[in-house]
Amino acid sequence: MDANDRARAARRFFGSATDAGLRFEAWADDVLRLRHTGWYADEFQDETFRGAVFRLPAGRKGYDRFVAGYGESLSEGFVIDLTEVWEGDFIGAAREADRLAERSAEDAREWQARESARLRLEDIAGELTTVRKDILDLCRSIREASEACEACPALAEHKPIREALRGALQNHLRHRLGLREERDRLQAEYPDLGEETARAGLGSA
Repeated sequence: MDANDRARAARRFFGSATDAGLRFEAWADDVLRLRHTGWYADEFQDETFRGAVFRLPAGRKGYDRFVAGYGESLSEGFVIDLTEVWEGDFIGAAREADRLAERSAEDAREWQARESARLRLEDIAGELTTVRKDILDLCRSIREASEACEACPALAEHKPIREALRGALQNHLRHRLGLREERDRLQAEYPDLGEETARAGLGSA
């Protein structure tokens, strides 16, 4: 979380409403009669963030006071936004809770997608290194086979070997091309990751 982002930096995670010193009031979708019970926070739809409203002790003017947050299905804890207190506006707090859950779930999905791309770029770099070595080994084998053919009167006996080696080389070249295209696509989608891989020496092969 970026501490310079005040809206996000003011959010706090609690294992329960009691831990936060608050009282759980209601789920936002129950209050607003929404057609969902949370927002998916990952591409596999294993985790959901569900808007929730919490009650604060009454203020000096006697108004009911609420804060918005959301529940995390996997941790069973809550994230509460402390930037705004809703005085006497239960519906407003519920709407904000659902919006908060939606935005946070979107952030989580984007972060996971970026992390998956970063890990994939690392894998691609390793695969490109291996493919490069395999290509060099095959080129060496093809050259040696050609030299052996020139020195042998039975040229026809070596032709299947040369063809097999060249076929394997073409497969490796196609694989390398596919890896490079995937790498370029990911780096274009996440330019900062492209810079990271370049600094780490993983950008070329």
